Amino acid sequence: MGIATWLRGRKVTASIVVVSVLVAIPVSFAILHDGFPVTDVTLDAKDVWVTNGSELLAGRLNRQIEELDAAVQTVSNEIDILQHGDTVVLHDLTGSTIEMIDPSFTTLVQ
Repeated sequence: MGIATWLRGRKVTASIVVVSVLVAIPVSFAILHDGFPVTDVTLDAKDVWVTNGSELLAGRLNRQIEELDAAVQTVSNEIDILQHGDTVVLHDLTGSTIEMIDPSFTTLVQ
């Protein structure tokens, strides 16, 4: 009967202790947890444009998957690609013309 009598006399103290423990446990886990690793994603284009004069093609080579994922038809086999970031220019050496390639749709733009 000693514990029951002691608890009856100290209900407020027991309630405060129980609530404090219930709050302290999740707060302690939150403070001590290191968190989860986050991947830092770079959104820069990793594409390289290449030419194939024998097939009259210029294509986008995706280096991450080692595969051609787009191509445009050219009119000459003497072609060159000039690339700076997202700007891609097709230079036809025979006709001395320059056409921009829209990388989004893989189309030639005048």
